[in-house]
Amino acid sequence: HVEFLESLGEAARRKAAEFSAAELCNVSCAGATLSLAPILGVCIPGAALKRVSDFRADQLALMMHVVSRLSDSPCEYLQVLEHAILPHVPTLTPVDLRYISMAWTQARVSTEKLREAYAAR
Repeated sequence: HVEFLESLGEAARRKAAEFSAAELCNVSCAGATLSLAPILGVCIPGAALKRVSDFRADQLALMMHVVSRLSDSPCEYLQVLEHAILPHVPTLTPVDLRYISMAWTQARVSTEKLREAYAAR
């Protein structure tokens, strides 16, 4: 099972630059659900930033949530995604707002864990 998940993650990592916005959303969600952050934690958020203008508002909200789960340092990615979603705020649904809220909550947790790890050294 682990080898299978690792091979899926590696395949997604190699093709991340080729995915459409919708495909990137799907792969990102699957990667976060399957705990593939060690494999996808940099390439998926990076690919999202390169094509940030290709995403719809709901996809941007979803990507914010997913990036916060995949990346060890999501704040740098979230700021760009947040800036891109800003013009769409009036059209966001409650689910979109939930994704955004969860993204920033997870980012704070990640930042705190990073601080604790540095302090433990």
